[in-house]
Amino acid sequence: MSKPQVLVLAGDDAADAIMAAGFDLAGNDSAPRQTAAVILDARGENRLRAIALRQSLASALGPRAGLFFAWTDPGSDHGLDGFDGAFPADTPPPFIAARLGSALRIAVMADEARLRFESLARFGGAARAPQHVRNDPVRVLVYGLPGPHQLAVSSILDTLAVDSFAAMTSFTAFDYLHEGGFDAVLMVANDDSAGAKAFASAMRRNTRLFHIPLLVMAGPDFGDTDPVLERGASDVVIAGAD
Repeated sequence: MSKPQVLVLAGDDAADAIMAAGFDLAGNDSAPRQTAAVILDARGENRLRAIALRQSLASALGPRAGLFFAWTDPGSDHGLDGFDGAFPADTPPPFIAARLGSALRIAVMADEARLRFESLARFGGAARAPQHVRNDPVRVLVYGLPGPHQLAVSSILDTLAVDSFAAMTSFTAFDYLHEGGFDAVLMVANDDSAGAKAFASAMRRNTRLFHIPLLVMAGPDFGDTDPVLERGASDVVIAGAD
């Protein structure tokens, strides 16, 4: 199976980083494939040019353009309306792989959900999923076995003025999630890679929950993080990592 193809219009450093993250660059082979994402240079004086170029490409190509990401100056507040995300130029390739890969998977899932609702509407059902208004403050579900790690995470979220809710089992976690209103899920997985993969897969298969970001906090013996990212985790943080 071929890798997602990304069009990079942001210089050699961005192209090298995208390739190092495991994506194919548009134009590197002769096989015609749809572009999954476009990376535009939004550094310095290129910011306004990137905004205009995104608008032009989106108008000309429509959904075929894929997602749009900005390549920004490190530490800058890019403020780029209409973009699906941004990568500072010093972003390590593993983080690009996790975040761009997650965004592409969720885009495919969102399109599949849209098609399913269109089919449902033809039979008299709802034409779209219920829309949830973003909560203020942010609400995060912290899922994991009870222990010092989970308490520490909840305490940190409290200091950031984030409302956190603890779930000790996957059944409780999904009960909370189906009630709605959560902005993200933080799974304190420690070394339970099998549990993390199962939970990520279950979230991404659910048409009501697939869009919610899932951060997995893993222990040093968690093992390879790629499988849990492939199952749909938005990102994985290893304890003790820089």
